[in-house]
Amino acid sequence: MSVSSKRPLIFLGVCFVVGVAVVIFLSFAYPFGKSNVRDGSATTEPNIVSIRLNEAIIQAEVMRTQDELRQGLSGRETLSEQNGMWFDFGAPGRWGIWMKDMKFPIDIIWVDEKMQIADIKTDISPETYPEIFLPVRNASFVLEVPAGTVEKYALGVGNQVFVR
Repeated sequence: MSVSSKRPLIFLGVCFVVGVAVVIFLSFAYPFGKSNVRDGSATTEPNIVSIRLNEAIIQAEVMRTQDELRQGLSGRETLSEQNGMWFDFGAPGRWGIWMKDMKFPIDIIWVDEKMQIADIKTDISPETYPEIFLPVRNASFVLEVPAGTVEKYALGVGNQVFVR
């Protein structure tokens, strides 16, 4: 085989190696599927979800990592009506909520793995810190909303929660 006849084979071999390298790079740079990493790493799931509770539609920022779950709404000046914060703990438990560094009152809604309201605490003020508020039963999620939201929309234990 002459050198000129080997050129197309060399070219194809180089293209193959470059293609494989690109696929490997992209698989690490953009992982497929959902990642619910809780160690502070990035996640591929959305940062904002739309939550329907009775007639209320709440746009909620999602917290998943340990740092996000710990920080929550602490230090924020306010939370607008129809907005909230959705805590995804990844597993059922009696997840406690405190008002550390909070500047406004909130309603706390615990949601179980069946997406039903498991417990509610209303009008929790920043002055309650360091008290820790716990649900009466296990929940996988917590929704924090402005104080008065639960009363305004007549939310109660057992109500269905729809998240998208």
